Amino acid sequence: MPDDFSKRLAQACHDSQLIPPYGLGRQAFIAKRLKVTQEAVRKWFSGASRPKPAIMQKLAHLLEADEAWLALGVKPEIDRKEKRSLGTQTEGAVFFLFGLATMAGATAAFASKDDPRSAYIDFYFIMNGVQYPVHVCVGREISKNVYEFIVPKEYPEVRCVGVVPMSHTRFHLLHLTPKGIEAHKQKKAGAWALTVSRKGTEYATGADPWPRIESFGELA
Repeated sequence: MPDDFSKRLAQACHDSQLIPPYGLGRQAFIAKRLKVTQEAVRKWFSGASRPKPAIMQKLAHLLEADEAWLALGVKPEIDRKEKRSLGTQTEGAVFFLFGLATMAGATAAFASKDDPRSAYIDFYFIMNGVQYPVHVCVGREISKNVYEFIVPKEYPEVRCVGVVPMSHTRFHLLHLTPKGIEAHKQKKAGAWALTVSRKGTEYATGADPWPRIESFGELA
C-alpha cells in the first residue's frame, strides 16, 4: 500500500504542468531528468522506497513543489497569527540590519514609497562609492532546525539577507546568494521559497552551504 510520501509525490506530479500525465511516461520522464533508474522511480511511486536527501531536493525542484511538504508532509501555509508574528520579526530585522550597515561605516537609506522597487527592497546602503539594495527575510522554522525563507522573484537585483532568530538579542545572518537561490528555489505565491537546514552554526540546502554573514561589509 502506498505510503504518505508516494501519495504526495503523485499529487505533486498531478499538479505539475511539466510532468506527463499518469500512464504517459511519467516515471521514465522523472528518471531521465534526475539521472536515476526507472526502477528507483517506480519504487518511489509504489511506496517501497524514498529518494535520498540530495535526490529529494532535485525532485522537489523538478516538480516545483515545497521540499519540506514533499519529503516530510510539513504544511507550508501559515495561519494569520503566525503571519503577523513573522511580519513583526521581519520589520525588526530590517531595522537591525539597517543599524548594522551604519555601524559598519556605510551610508544607509530606506526605500521611499515612490521607489518602483520598494515592494522588494527594504533599504539601500552605500559602501566604497557603490550602492547596494537589500532585501531582508526571516526564516520560519517549519520543523526542527529546518527553515523556510521567502525571497522575491527579483532576487538577482538585490542582496538577500536571511535572518534566523536564535534569541531576543542574537541572530544568525545568511547571505542568500543569487546562485544559491537559482539552484534551490521553489515556487510559492508569486515569490520563491528556500528550504534551509541548520546543523550547529552551519546552514545548507542539500549539500550546498549558505554563507554566514559575520561582517556587513561581506555584502558589498
